[in-house]
Amino acid sequence: MFEQAPNAVLYTHPSSLFCHPLTLTRYRRALHAGAARPQRHQDYPALYPRFWISTCAASSAPWMTSWAAKSAIEIQDCCGYKVVMCNEKKMKIILSLIIACISITAYSQSNMELTKSLINKYIEELNLIRGDKNLLKEYRFTNDKSNHFERLRINIALFNDFKQTDFWISKYLFEQESIWRKSEIDYDNEDVDNLYFSALLVSKYQKPEMVIKFFETKMIDFDSSIGFDGEFLLSSGKEETFKYLSESGSEIVNKIYKHIGNSIENCGYKDDDLKVWRDFKYQYFKDYILPIEDPMWFLYSMNEKELLKANFQSWIDSNNEWSESKIYRFRTFSEYLDDRESHIKSLKMILKHNNEPENGESYWAKKLREVESRNEK
Repeated sequence: MFEQAPNAVLYTHPSSLFCHPLTLTRYRRALHAGAARPQRHQDYPALYPRFWISTCAASSAPWMTSWAAKSAIEIQDCCGYKVVMCNEKKMKIILSLIIACISITAYSQSNMELTKSLINKYIEELNLIRGDKNLLKEYRFTNDKSNHFERLRINIALFNDFKQTDFWISKYLFEQESIWRKSEIDYDNEDVDNLYFSALLVSKYQKPEMVIKFFETKMIDFDSSIGFDGEFLLSSGKEETFKYLSESGSEIVNKIYKHIGNSIENCGYKDDDLKVWRDFKYQYFKDYILPIEDPMWFLYSMNEKELLKANFQSWIDSNNEWSESKIYRFRTFSEYLDDRESHIKSLKMILKHNNEPENGESYWAKKLREVESRNEK
């Protein structure tokens, strides 16, 4: 059963042998903009008894924390020392947990290597651009092809293999995202995040002239004026930004002053608030930064469909406890992979979790009937 605590979830095994907190953190994006559902969040189980840690001491997985070791059962069997005897039922439980831990460990390590290898592949692609600037035009936005994922992958390579000399690449990619936003060509709701990620990346180079580009992007339309953070305008630092604006002959400067103030003293953004904002942005985009905490979500975000499909069943098998977040992820991945059987199963799990009847009129019940009515491929 689950008991909600202020900062943790407490899992109690039916055998009453184990009692460990499970961390629960929020995903950074909603699963679907048009449906009322919880935001994606990461929910990694942390149930690793001491007998497992001592047996598999060679494993150095980061989630094997000290509190798990302290709270686990002690099994000692040597020369006169205390022996804790387990009955057959408890021993089966222990063996099941060991097998589960082995499976989860192997799965986690395999996927960590997969995402690391994938980002290295993106970096190799970046290195080709570094050597031949003419290749960069292959990532431009056109009405026929947005090249969204291609730019996103290079942006991730730039972030994880950051070099100050790559500003020209980062600037170009951001400009292409801005042009795409200005084009008013329809795109998925999630895709706009690359505009913000591009802005965060290019702000790392601390080039105050980007304040003009940032402001132009923010003023594209009403949605951009709200979604594109005003803090980006000062991401190169107040002193550098206001110095650049005072020396710039651009006609747009006065409009920028109306937004941020016309001097450091009159600036509408406090230094502490700017720091909090930047920390939040890095946390928001942590799914793009090594080490990748959620490999399957990373594959989904990168549109690496074949790799996601190849690892989908292993991900399902590794989930012994289906939290709310995992159930919704299960549905998202199933739909993305056109896996009708898994999609139906995930929708039934959602309805059961929400205590809604399958033949009801809720959003998910209607969705279930819609998927079930499709011809199986």
